[in-house]
Amino acid sequence: MIKIIDLSRPIILHCCRDGTITYRTRKEPTFNGAALPVFSVDTIEQAQLLQVLFCRLQYGEHPLMKGKPWYRWTEFDGKVQSLELVTDRLRKAYNELTLKK
Repeated sequence: MIKIIDLSRPIILHCCRDGTITYRTRKEPTFNGAALPVFSVDTIEQAQLLQVLFCRLQYGEHPLMKGKPWYRWTEFDGKVQSLELVTDRLRKAYNELTLKK
């Protein structure tokens, strides 16, 4: 279950139907206007680390992210019901990362 705290931090991670995981600040729009928020973190570095831990770097250029690396969670099946699994895994990893400090 997605909790309020999961989306309360300044950097928001989003998941697209194809499993693309992106992040943005609250002032920025989602990169495609369709990705759904699944988790949040305190810093861009934390968002990037979660992308690297859980996603696969895609080597072809994304048509909406010219010149930027992009990451897909290849286990994501594209179903809205599966977004909770994405959130749960990100939450667990984030909690482990922040507890080690």
